[in-house]
Amino acid sequence: ANRKAWDFFQTLPPSYHKSAINWIMTAKQETVSLKRLDELIRDSEAGRRIKRLNYKKY
Repeated sequence: ANRKAWDFFQTLPPSYHKSAINWIMTAKQETVSLKRLDELIRDSEAGRRIKRLNYKKY
């Protein structure tokens, strides 16, 4: 378990949680799902959102 990543993830809105979990779970291959989970953990540990889910208004 990665406490720093979890603490950051918990600060994000529920809509982000839902999108991130859906993004991980909809992978067709288990290897892709694990790769996505690893990306989520690494980005959360670094204090940033996943690029694919970082919707910004311009």
